[in-house]
Amino acid sequence: MTNLKTHLNQAACTFDNQSASTNISIAYLKAYNGFYLRSNARSVIFDLYGGVCQATGSNLSLDEAHIGHIVPASKSDLFESLYPELDVHNLVNLHLIHRDINFRNSNFIVPSPFAIHNAISYSARLIEQRLPKILGKTDG
Repeated sequence: MTNLKTHLNQAACTFDNQSASTNISIAYLKAYNGFYLRSNARSVIFDLYGGVCQATGSNLSLDEAHIGHIVPASKSDLFESLYPELDVHNLVNLHLIHRDINFRNSNFIVPSPFAIHNAISYSARLIEQRLPKILGKTDG
């Protein structure tokens, strides 16, 4: 676990204040701590990912769709050590996944630190690009 944590810390450093692949900031993302617990979380995540399962690439119905944690909630200490101002239920740590896969992979953590970093960065890009429209906000 220490080796994984060291690699994740190295990968996360590019996302510390602003990700290299997006202009979204940690300060902006802090507003979405605890997002998993919001009543509209599933529909927002569904729209954010365009109804596409992040494990299989297949299109899902809202009934099939579940919210998965990129870094499992049971590993909150790992996530919060990488992103100290964010909690494990933050929007950036959530993705759309088929319910059967979510149940089967409960508490699974991807062994590659770069895969985790890439998934978090992809989530951040989607948030930056799509969330304002999904939530009905305007750029102005």
